[in-house]
Amino acid sequence: MEIISPSTQICGIFGQNISYTLSPLMHNQAFRQNGQNAVYLCFQFCPDFLPTAIESIRGFNWLGVNVTIPYKNQVFPFLDNFSQEAAEIGAINTIVNRSGKLWGYNTDLDGIVDPIAGCGVEIQGAVANILGAGGAARAAAYALAKEKAMAVRIFNRTLARAEKIAADFAPLFSNTDFSARKIGKINEQIELLPGAIFLVNCLPGQVAQKLFGRIKFNSGSHKIVAFDLNYNPIPRAFINWAKEEKFQNIISGEKMLVSQGGKSFKLWTGKDAPLEVMAEAVDRALRGKKNQ
Repeated sequence: MEIISPSTQICGIFGQNISYTLSPLMHNQAFRQNGQNAVYLCFQFCPDFLPTAIESIRGFNWLGVNVTIPYKNQVFPFLDNFSQEAAEIGAINTIVNRSGKLWGYNTDLDGIVDPIAGCGVEIQGAVANILGAGGAARAAAYALAKEKAMAVRIFNRTLARAEKIAADFAPLFSNTDFSARKIGKINEQIELLPGAIFLVNCLPGQVAQKLFGRIKFNSGSHKIVAFDLNYNPIPRAFINWAKEEKFQNIISGEKMLVSQGGKSFKLWTGKDAPLEVMAEAVDRALRGKKNQ
């Protein structure tokens, strides 16, 4: 899409303090690659405006939007329907307009599972250790349990928030052992049970920097997957730590960004997303930030 016209279709992202987002760059490159007359924009607004913003999707006949912090768990009352997965996670990150009916989805699940599949490590029977207890952590816990992880341990500074995730999901996945733990000497609490070990970081950049600056991890012969769900924080404390520990499988957050974005793209357009083009756009932008 080179020129915006009266027939240009609109997508976007709703959130607050999201000037960092690379989603517009990624999606607009995808639209251009596919020759679609569509544009993806960034919409930042205060919470009081949320009902009006959601109604704008219907009123202006947009294709749909992504939803990010702090609105992922606030949009449910304004939609006509939503997926079972989104309801169970308690968060929506993609809204699709289908002939005036608004549907909510959570494509973060794809953003977590697909990159893991790409590194060839089985989730089934693995032990997943999730660091943090926010919205991303909920999606990660749900996604890994759905793929039949043997155990999901949620580590957080505020134990009650981790306990809430464990309590919410344990009844849904009877074959997965959920537990909550307080972040402390995390390397002494991670149980090296048979199978792969997943370390999924959902902590903010500054918190991760303090935590991972002092951890040494004795992984032995275990197959470790270190997955950082953040793609923007600099310095990348978790990724740098994983490299120092010489983990063979390290997944950075931009892979999640592209994967979940590709699923959103298909929900809006009905067409497969050009994932390689999207990934290249994100990589180029991140390289530029590092050089600034």
